Amino acid sequence: MRDRRNTNLSISSTASFASAHTSPVVADHAQDSAEKGRFLWIPPREDADPLPSPLLKHARENHHGFFDDWQKMPRTRTVVMLVVLAVVLICYTLAPLLGSDVQFDAVFANADKQIDLINGAPVPDHPTPLIFQDQHGQPRWTVSIPPSYGFPLKYHEYSHICSASEGVSKSVQAMTGRTSRIQGQSRPHFWKRPYYAADRSFMPVDEAETLHLLPAMPEEQKHISVVGHANGSNSDLPVCQSSLTFVMETSEAGFGNTLLALWLSYGVARKEGRTFFIDDSNWSYGRYITYFKQPPKSSCSPPPANQVLPCPHSARHLVVSAATLPWTFGPAFRTEYQQSLKHGFKKNRPIYDLVRKGYKDLFQLQGEDGSFLAHKLTVMRAAASASQTPLVGMHIRRGDLHPFEVEYSHDYLPFERYTSAASELFASFSPNKSSMEPSALLLASDDPDILSSHDLINTLPSHLTVSRPQERIVLASKKTLEPAVPIRAPGSAYVKHVDENSGWEGGFYASLFFSLGKGHPSAPNQGMGDEMQKAVLMLRELVGRAYLLDLAVVGHADAAVCASSSAACRIIGVMMGADKVYNGQWRNVDGDRVWSWDGQV
Repeated sequence: MRDRRNTNLSISSTASFASAHTSPVVADHAQDSAEKGRFLWIPPREDADPLPSPLLKHARENHHGFFDDWQKMPRTRTVVMLVVLAVVLICYTLAPLLGSDVQFDAVFANADKQIDLINGAPVPDHPTPLIFQDQHGQPRWTVSIPPSYGFPLKYHEYSHICSASEGVSKSVQAMTGRTSRIQGQSRPHFWKRPYYAADRSFMPVDEAETLHLLPAMPEEQKHISVVGHANGSNSDLPVCQSSLTFVMETSEAGFGNTLLALWLSYGVARKEGRTFFIDDSNWSYGRYITYFKQPPKSSCSPPPANQVLPCPHSARHLVVSAATLPWTFGPAFRTEYQQSLKHGFKKNRPIYDLVRKGYKDLFQLQGEDGSFLAHKLTVMRAAASASQTPLVGMHIRRGDLHPFEVEYSHDYLPFERYTSAASELFASFSPNKSSMEPSALLLASDDPDILSSHDLINTLPSHLTVSRPQERIVLASKKTLEPAVPIRAPGSAYVKHVDENSGWEGGFYASLFFSLGKGHPSAPNQGMGDEMQKAVLMLRELVGRAYLLDLAVVGHADAAVCASSSAACRIIGVMMGADKVYNGQWRNVDGDRVWSWDGQV
């Protein structure tokens, strides 16, 4: 990955899953009739059932009867096994339909590890899950976020809460001996829905505050500030019963992954009946409303900051950020929403529909960018209709992103992959023509010099030419900047020994983006003044606006070619619609992967 400084622009019109923490010091602030603040120590369970003893020799020798006869009936055995298998498959198929509105108890890891309740320990002064004894003397757990931390928390704090919650929840279940039940009835394993599991041992934060197990949030910090609610809560509106707040995470340099996670979070919130909020207070690209119109208005107020939790998913007020994606949209989410008995795009169709819902409701470009996009699409459609040629787009990602394919995982896909696929798409719209009419290929890329690349041009069929999707905002490369800022001033013998011209040649690099005057967000402010900060933010806004305009134009084409390892490619698939993706008008050239929101198979 290359690192550059003094970047210029021109205007021409995963966290992997962390292991569960199972050794935090936690407190019991339960209040019973005899004494307040009584603490317990829960020893490891020693009442586990032992392994069954082997049969004695004489018992094995005399163990005859039905099973001996069963072994002599191979045909009957086969028929019975086939019937049992058919019943299991039918139940597995119908389970999501029959139990779509039923919530089940969660299943967590690390059930064999216990957490001590230490006598006299205070409530931790940092965000963490903790175990306590409720008013009935039963072990329960919740998440404590001290009022001084505000909202949103840092990346590592959200990761810690989710990773530790898994072990804490399972430990409480082991202490109480509870097993997964639904309305007191056991269910087969394939009926469980881990994503919508209701953990009976978890106590909501507001309930813990009512019982004086946790300190209440001060009135002046009562509600979080989100987009559309700059001053926190509107006193005329009640607090939402349930909500999902998406944090535009500052640690993410790219725009695309954040956009996909935003749309998916919105779709999930609507699916679950949660009020949706957006927090952009620490976003690298500035303010949400710089790019998009205000999200739909809510009829209730945002919740208190200490009630907005990253885990468990059953929490009344949920927060989703880059740190929580492995839990919010991890294996349990895929199990819930992927159609395991289907293949290809149909397998991911339910997830696609959630993302598409977010795109349709939230992707409304702000101000002049929105007007420009509408005019650009109208002009393009008219020109394509007049020439009777399809609109085909292409996106090529360079920079610090490399393909999924192992062969090119440290390089880039050859241009022939893209141009051959584009030529096939053009031909698919006119299968009876012996030769194609001259057509323009809309090429979007993070590398501004790619349109003039001889390697690309030499791979294009003679009837195809490339052009930019839009000319309103264009990233500048060193080649573009050199005529404007020469290294030798006219009439001067002085030659700059340090090249001050540095642009976006080679594509988008995270280090290049963060070097726009401020450095990485985790670094100090480096003493920049207000004017410098405004200039840096303006540069970043231009990068984001150019990205959105390029994708919006290509996403409205009749067909598109791209590599699914790029978030831009997956966004284009969402913009094009499910029918075009299913019919092959969205063409991925990075292996045989189908569309997925995160690029996984």
